[in-house]
Amino acid sequence: MEKYIQQLLQDIENAKLNKPDKPDVALLYPDHPALEYGLDHIAEWESAPFQPMEKLMGIETDWFPPEEKLTDDMISQLYKKFLELWEVFNFYPDFPDKLPERIRYSFLVKELKEEVQYISEGMMHIGFCHYDPDDCPFDKAYCHCTDYANN
Repeated sequence: MEKYIQQLLQDIENAKLNKPDKPDVALLYPDHPALEYGLDHIAEWESAPFQPMEKLMGIETDWFPPEEKLTDDMISQLYKKFLELWEVFNFYPDFPDKLPERIRYSFLVKELKEEVQYISEGMMHIGFCHYDPDDCPFDKAYCHCTDYANN
C-alpha cells in the first residue's frame, strides 16, 4: 500500500498543473455590466461553469483508498497534499478545529464528486455543515453547530 500512496501523492502533485488559465472575461462576456467598473472577477464568478471537482482537478475519487485502510501517517500525507491542491485551485475547506485529519480526509475525497465553480482569484470556502445541530455531518464530539445555534 505504501508504494500506491507514494504514487497517489505524486498524482495529486501533478494535478496542480491542471489549474485553468485565468479567463479573459472581457473577451468571453463583453457585455457584462461589471466590466465597466473594472470588476472582472465578478463577471468571472457569475459566468464560471459548474463542474465536478474531480474533473476540474484531473483526479478521481476512485483513486483514494477508504480511510479505514490507511495508517495515520498515510492519512496525514494525503490530507496535507490534498490541502495544497485545493489551495492551488483557490478552495478552502471549512472544518471544526478539533476534527481529526482522518475524518477530514474522508470529507475531501467525497467532495471530489461535487460540482464547483473554479474562480481564478480569491478563495472559495467549501462548507460541509449547515450549522444545524440536528443535521450536523460531524460527530457530536466535533460539532460546532451549537456555537452558532446558541447565538
